[in-house]
Amino acid sequence: MLALRPNDFNFEKDTLRIDESYSEAFPDDLQTKNLTSNRTMPMFSLTKQILMKYAHANPDERIYKKYKGYMLLKRFANLLEKLNLPKMTIHELRHTFISRCHEKKIDEIVVQKWVGHAIGSAMTKAVYTHVGKEAEQKYIELLNQNTA
Repeated sequence: MLALRPNDFNFEKDTLRIDESYSEAFPDDLQTKNLTSNRTMPMFSLTKQILMKYAHANPDERIYKKYKGYMLLKRFANLLEKLNLPKMTIHELRHTFISRCHEKKIDEIVVQKWVGHAIGSAMTKAVYTHVGKEAEQKYIELLNQNTA
């Protein structure tokens, strides 16, 4: 999240490109963990609403450049407390997203593509590379129904 830049957003196609990672410890090393971490995923309707405020920012500057990792974690903890939600980490939201996708019966290979997980087997990989845009669009619409 700390590496996101406005040029990573495509509001016409409703996609979000993830191809960089940011760490204060290594600010010049923007490589993601591995090649499967680099991906283009759907920009769901709620995400689009949030990111629209950065649409006209400098396209090459990180949108959260003023935040250090610890600041983001503290703001997140304060938000959870304010909303009377249980303590959790930001990374746990990723697990929650994957769990909700599973509950909605979204194909595992689609979720793996969205979250940048490696595919487990040659058979899965063969199936994964043939996921059509129509099938993926059906799942995008399914998730957007719950946020609109």
